[in-house]
Amino acid sequence: MKFFVYVFLLTISSICSAQNFVVSEFVQEDQFEMESKFPLLVANDKRQLDAVVAINTYLQYKFLNKVYKNGINMDLFSEVFPPEGEFSGQSEFDYTVHANNDRFFCITISYSATGAYTEYYHATHSFSAKTGEHIVLNDLFSSESKEELGEMVSQTFKEEIETFLAQLDENSEYAFEQKDMYSNCMNRYDGKGFPSDEFELTDSSIVFTDERCSNHAMAALDDLWSFATEMKFDAVRSFLSLKGEALIEGKTWNSANAIDLSDKLLKGSIKVNDKSAPIKAIISSYYGRVYGTYWYDRHKTPISLSGEIKENGSMEIWEEVDNKKTGLFKLKPSGGVLEGSWETPDGTKSFPVKLEL
Repeated sequence: MKFFVYVFLLTISSICSAQNFVVSEFVQEDQFEMESKFPLLVANDKRQLDAVVAINTYLQYKFLNKVYKNGINMDLFSEVFPPEGEFSGQSEFDYTVHANNDRFFCITISYSATGAYTEYYHATHSFSAKTGEHIVLNDLFSSESKEELGEMVSQTFKEEIETFLAQLDENSEYAFEQKDMYSNCMNRYDGKGFPSDEFELTDSSIVFTDERCSNHAMAALDDLWSFATEMKFDAVRSFLSLKGEALIEGKTWNSANAIDLSDKLLKGSIKVNDKSAPIKAIISSYYGRVYGTYWYDRHKTPISLSGEIKENGSMEIWEEVDNKKTGLFKLKPSGGVLEGSWETPDGTKSFPVKLEL
């Protein structure tokens, strides 16, 4: 059996006074002696505790399929590392912090995933430094401004491709393949709104990004790779929603009055026989479908969720354990709260449920 080495490091650069949170890291080698690093935020004082727990919980669940527990989990990568004697899995985790101030925290997590072949991925997430709420484009911009600003960003990416194609040597060995790949790729920039929900927040700007044009087979011919365009906050200020402006300026915003189901960590309870069982959930909505997970605070075992949004805005979300439907949430948005019930599959028992940011 391969012996794993666990190291708890305090990143020196993150301790400086300019940093809002302390960013420590968890380091472990997989069976192939490939090192992985994963961030673990630490509060500077008790006022940051709720935000730190929310951010750590979100990141560990999203990337490691683990529910955060205070302190170091010695098996932090156990759900994603390739099992002993196998190759399929995720490894080589690393991260880059783009912003760590008293307004927001932004980080990119990168990793390799091996199945039939190895591919490298990265994903960027931003959070409110005050509450730990995961920030999405819908928080920063209204529907109208998202469409207008998104078209501007798409046009920037499209012009980058057009410039490359205009300078492409038609006699080069792979000119035909590159021209075909990039020409098809430009179609995704013809629609309205942002081509991608991906963005980075720095101390003074927002960087809109999009994935590369190539698939794995064509990656070696992709000279442009991924796309990014940076805009200073002053340049996008007129597009910001009231909530977006508050987030950028570090003002307090009552997020519960503007709940958005796009990748939010929710907390609440299921009340059984006058006793409340605390729960948390990460759920998202997409074209009328709802999906995600929830867990009881006591057990911290993720339970899969999937369902639909009805025409009246209410939701019916099934929980599944071992591919079996074990319960049904019937929820309805009310202000910044999701309220309703959890029922047994046969509908014979029902218990009140409440969830909020």
